[in-house]
Amino acid sequence: AESLEDACATSIQRRVRGILARIYYAKFRVERHTAAARIQAGVRGFFGRCYAKHYIVLRFGAMSFQRVWRGHLGRAAVVEARRLKLRTTGVSLIQRIFRGRLGRKRMMDRRCMRTAALQAARAVSHTALTTMDVEELADVIERAIYDPFVPFPAPHILALLRLVALLLSPAT
Repeated sequence: AESLEDACATSIQRRVRGILARIYYAKFRVERHTAAARIQAGVRGFFGRCYAKHYIVLRFGAMSFQRVWRGHLGRAAVVEARRLKLRTTGVSLIQRIFRGRLGRKRMMDRRCMRTAALQAARAVSHTALTTMDVEELADVIERAIYDPFVPFPAPHILALLRLVALLLSPAT
């Protein structure tokens, strides 16, 4: 019951509507793809900025910690170097004082020995030496040999005894 005109009009409308629907769908697909890409880009950008912020915080925290730790190590090294320098300076000072005192004591001992030897040489002469002096010296040495609690005569007395022995030897 449709007329030919109605049938042709329906067919043309159907074809035009199909073409328009395909065009609309092609545009929709492009827009849908563009919208999805924009959404994905937005989400990726958001996550990227969050990660970057987190990374910067971590990196800055690590750098701060490293900076503080290196500063601490540097200050500790300076303190140790100062302490070592002070200790070596103190040790050098003590050694210098001790060695100077030791040298002065050695010189004083030499002077004492020299004066004692000169006094002994003046005191010992064949005219000033008596038999009583020799007997006293022999008694002191004998007591020191037999009794361990009696101190042995000083070295300058033994030197005096050698001089006496030389003077009293039959060769002179």
